[in-house]
Amino acid sequence: MNELASMMKFKGYLTAGIIVVVIIVIIYYVGRKSGSVKIEQIPLPNDSASGKTLTEQEGQQVRALSISLYKDMKGLNAFTRNEAAYRELSTLSDTLFVAVYNDFNTLYGKEGETLKQWIENEKSMSLNVLQPWAYNFSFAELKETILSRMNRLNLQ
Repeated sequence: MNELASMMKFKGYLTAGIIVVVIIVIIYYVGRKSGSVKIEQIPLPNDSASGKTLTEQEGQQVRALSISLYKDMKGLNAFTRNEAAYRELSTLSDTLFVAVYNDFNTLYGKEGETLKQWIENEKSMSLNVLQPWAYNFSFAELKETILSRMNRLNLQ
């Protein structure tokens, strides 16, 4: 009889443990789904010889630029800026420009903002990394160029 009572007690604990684990898993997946932000992918314009698909080299260029922009914009960096990344973005074809926008949003849009919103929130003043004593206000011009192009391409 003692063994039977012990076995029933064990089954009760086991059942309670399984129920707790199932509840935790459900809460995790519901929270994960509700916390995700879905940013719509923009179709690529057809302005390049490669058509609407990117070559492997273009894909690598897009990924490298997306990562470079993110590294520059994350955290507090009002006095240092990788302006080369913004210059490169501003000179890309429309296809690659939109591809960078889509890739950046895929990688970092989970934080709730699109590439356009990240750039809008950036401060305009920066120092030139190679000449830290000289203020460089060209970022403000780059920012305006990029944002006006995003508006023209209907990127949010």
